[in-house]
Amino acid sequence: MFGMYTIIKTQYMWLVWAIIAITLLIGFYLSYRITLLKTKYDFTPPIIFQFLGALMIIPLSLLFKEPFPFFSFRNGLHVNYYTLGIFMLSGIFYAIHDRTQATVRKNVDVAIAGTIDLSVHIFLILFGLLLFREKLILHKILGIILVLIANFNVTYDFNKHKLNKYLSIGLLANLAYATGILIDINLSNGKNLPFYLFMSYIMGGLYVFTFSIFDESAKIKQILNKILQDFNKKTIIPHLSTSFFSVFYTFAMLTAYRYGQVAITTTVISSTVIFNTILAAIFLKEKRMLALKISSAIIGVIGIILVIIG
Repeated sequence: MFGMYTIIKTQYMWLVWAIIAITLLIGFYLSYRITLLKTKYDFTPPIIFQFLGALMIIPLSLLFKEPFPFFSFRNGLHVNYYTLGIFMLSGIFYAIHDRTQATVRKNVDVAIAGTIDLSVHIFLILFGLLLFREKLILHKILGIILVLIANFNVTYDFNKHKLNKYLSIGLLANLAYATGILIDINLSNGKNLPFYLFMSYIMGGLYVFTFSIFDESAKIKQILNKILQDFNKKTIIPHLSTSFFSVFYTFAMLTAYRYGQVAITTTVISSTVIFNTILAAIFLKEKRMLALKISSAIIGVIGIILVIIG
């Protein structure tokens, strides 16, 4: 029994956390879409879920015995300014993503947003292969290709023979997001991950807030008033659920990367696009080309199996 647990912990823990990440990401997609449709301003949801998410993850940080990131309290306070500077740089990438993606998600279906978000996983797969020099055997490469094809099929506009006009905006945002994740994978390894995420979400919220001041050509007080307008009795539940799914998805995702290869783990997590599209068809009535989406989901599952085995 103990031997089986050891095998699961050493070989498949990445998969356990990837499945948890998929579940939470599905909830985030749907919840964020609902939140954006219920709010008036595009910039308020990412600010709100960053700050609320930071508060939600704090209790978990108390359970971790790993050292705090960037700070050491042995013989007084010591700060690693180099890694702190890199961390602040990653926050800029996240802020670009969060602010831009809010506009994209508000104006497109969940399925289309899923295809645009697929680029995050493509970027991360390339990072894993090129930067981390991860080696993949043939059936895993075939599995990655099948998953990418399946994700593409469920969201490509075959009637108009083109991708959504928000593609270019989304690609830029997701390249920034993938870069931020890559930095986080390196900086958070061996550190108190929940506290790292607390700092990351606080900083991200401050960045998006600052960007919004210039983007909206407004004063701080005006931005705060707009946030309060969008955070009301009708939107508080979507805001809370979006914050929960966001921060704990990020926690599960980064934990999965601690145990598994970037390229393979990313491929499995990218299957969220397939499941999310099916759920959006059921709950949000986005049923265009449903037969293609279902058949693509089957292809995607086959690809996932090829990635996971052996």
